[in-house]
Amino acid sequence: RMPWFPSHSTVCDGRPCAPGEGNLQHVREDTPRGWRYKQWTQPYIHREAWVQARSRDVPHSPDEVAVYGDAVALAKRTALDGRVVVTSGDWDYRELVLNFVLHAHKLAYHNTLVLSMEAELHSDLTARAIPSADLSRSL
Repeated sequence: RMPWFPSHSTVCDGRPCAPGEGNLQHVREDTPRGWRYKQWTQPYIHREAWVQARSRDVPHSPDEVAVYGDAVALAKRTALDGRVVVTSGDWDYRELVLNFVLHAHKLAYHNTLVLSMEAELHSDLTARAIPSADLSRSL
């Protein structure tokens, strides 16, 4: 039975998940040209009536200092001539984020900053001495 909400894991069988492994999988189908992900399916129960009944109003104004204060302070420390190269990602995209940062460094852009959408990515990047702002609490 499918879950009510999309889910996401960063640990699979006691080890870090491979990219995409921790997500629910879409249905795959065979075609004459090979397999592909079946279009217009969702790997969780889609509840249209519930979705449409949800409020579209912003629940509150964001507290810029509480939510983004650490990220802004880190950006100021990382800046070079007032400029910062910013990217973002989550655990599934960690290899792409790391690839981006390493290529930026290779091109002499050392003023890079990653907005990490998951605490695990933030921990991994900071262990590698890559400037990362942990925005997982604000999601």
